[in-house]
Amino acid sequence: MTGELASATSKVGPRVGRYRVNLTDLANIGGAALEAASSHSELILVDEVGPMELVSPEFRKGVRRCIDSGKPMLAVVHERLEDDLLNELRVKAEAIITLTVENRETAADGLAETLLEAAGGPKV
Repeated sequence: MTGELASATSKVGPRVGRYRVNLTDLANIGGAALEAASSHSELILVDEVGPMELVSPEFRKGVRRCIDSGKPMLAVVHERLEDDLLNELRVKAEAIITLTVENRETAADGLAETLLEAAGGPKV
């Protein structure tokens, strides 16, 4: 499925920075994918839960379903973004990895190991 999640030229949708969020496409693509992942996936990956995504009630509902599923989840969130849903993700996290310019090349190794362990796979 394809769609436009945000646009700098659109005249409709909530404004986040210089963009307008397409709530319909975000619900039909992002929200639906999260709902499906909460039921059918062994490991849930979300890139990302940011300001644009948080304006969508359906996307938020999908994230909530993923959290409630109890399945291992990797979610990219902004370090300083404050929101009740993100704060819950942070509290329930087994690990939090902060990516920086200095560690972005080496962080993948530790991340892969953490994900494999969370999903019940072998240790690397």
